[in-house]
Amino acid sequence: MSHIHTLAQDIEKAGVSLRDDQQLLAIEASFITGPKENAITAHKKLVTTLGTNPETFVEFWQLGLRMYCLTGDIVRAERVANTLLESPHEKDARFLMSFIRTCAGSPATVEKGFELYQRLRSILGDSITIEDYDQIISHFLASGQTEYAFYIFVEMMTSNTIDLRGAYRVPPSVANPFFYSKWLKRLIGAGDLQGAYNVLLHMKSKGIMPQAIVVNGLIGAWLRSHTAENIEKAEAVAWSMINARMQFISIRKDMKSLAAFVRLRQYGEGWPRANLETFSLLAENYKERGIHHKMEELWTAFRIAEIAPNSFILNQLLFSYLQDGQGKQVAAISRDLTNQYQVAPDSWTFLALWQALPVNRLVQVPLGQFVEEISKTRSLFADMVRSAHIFAEGSIDTQLARYILHSFRKLDDRHGLLLAYRALRQIFKFAPPEFIVLEMHVGAMDLEKIRKGRGGLRLMHAGKQMESYLRQRYQALLASGQLQTGDHLPEETKKEELGDFLEAFLQNQIPRNENTEKFLERAAMEMGLHGEVPSFEKSPKT
Repeated sequence: MSHIHTLAQDIEKAGVSLRDDQQLLAIEASFITGPKENAITAHKKLVTTLGTNPETFVEFWQLGLRMYCLTGDIVRAERVANTLLESPHEKDARFLMSFIRTCAGSPATVEKGFELYQRLRSILGDSITIEDYDQIISHFLASGQTEYAFYIFVEMMTSNTIDLRGAYRVPPSVANPFFYSKWLKRLIGAGDLQGAYNVLLHMKSKGIMPQAIVVNGLIGAWLRSHTAENIEKAEAVAWSMINARMQFISIRKDMKSLAAFVRLRQYGEGWPRANLETFSLLAENYKERGIHHKMEELWTAFRIAEIAPNSFILNQLLFSYLQDGQGKQVAAISRDLTNQYQVAPDSWTFLALWQALPVNRLVQVPLGQFVEEISKTRSLFADMVRSAHIFAEGSIDTQLARYILHSFRKLDDRHGLLLAYRALRQIFKFAPPEFIVLEMHVGAMDLEKIRKGRGGLRLMHAGKQMESYLRQRYQALLASGQLQTGDHLPEETKKEELGDFLEAFLQNQIPRNENTEKFLERAAMEMGLHGEVPSFEKSPKT
């Protein structure tokens, strides 16, 4: 528009006449980029020309309406709107939308805005759309005129069979949390979070308790926006719900010591009681933001609220302790909660537990503690084997498997590493990607650092070994007829071959002697794998 404004001025200086449509565009550009008064003056000068020309009549007056609305000149805007409505020219009555928005923005003119909406609805008749209603409702919500917005929503949902204007009593069919929930879900889905909040406040002012599931939806949307203002609102509402839950628990306890005819009632701001989802939303947000002290406050409130936790809440708590540098407490917290609430661990729980091991938290584990740490690591793997059913629907997460393998590697527990890897393949359906195969070969988790440092040659050698092995296996598959000349190695076959390549490497790291089978048997017992994995002698193809 800035370019158009400049171009129009240059054309005028050059003495070239603009077409009618170009004049209108020039006025609009002037209004947007230049002094608005100049544009309005230019528009007034064309009233007797473009304002009477049948070909430009509608576009000319609609432009005037938009300009008067944007400058807040309600009197002239209304005059122009009436000129358009009373004209015989064909037009879309939706031009009134801009005037409705302007009127809805001020308490002094909101009534006029509602009357304009009714007039527009009458003109459009059956052609009015849901989108039209949504747009009009948004104008009233944006200015805090929730009562009028509610009237319009009711008319939309009831096909104009219920008119609440001047009604002494709102019928129960709409004055209930279920009806409001439809509106709230629609607003949240459309991203109008402030509008949804205004509706919640309107509900509470009418004594209607919102449903917790809907309020949680708004809290989640606020938190996902990652804006400071929305996060502050989300926390305030969520903690109000938590307080309502805690008050309910307190009253329930007090009622036990009172006579049967005595009834205690809750008081407060009218928010619904927090449920597991409410706590989960805050827990995830606090964990992501690394606010451990708030996580501890939340956990204290959670215990008072007497809601049984699930694995999600457990995981957020565990990862929060990890982020706060308190990883040594993770195992004990997980064990206590699992025993107290019978919370079944999931993949994320085990990831937190493996990351919390000293070998993954500390720069270096003292040599005197290696035996103890090996025992803890094997015991944790045994716990995971006992929970193998949670991985039944698919393979184990790559990051979890990676931490498991590197934990055994860092402790130089070669027997445990071989058995853990075999179990990951056979029990947990793990197929190692190339980067993990290379990591295990060079003995490091940061391949980029190895590549740039002294280990670059070692990494290059490992890569060549892997490529050579895959070529050999490719030729063997060709020779056996499993592949035809010109065929590429199927991806699944490649994964299997890489798995065998890594297993052969790990097996070769263990010296063969008369105690090998005994050490493997002992490790298998400690890792919960007795009878589950092949013995040392059943080596993969090499």
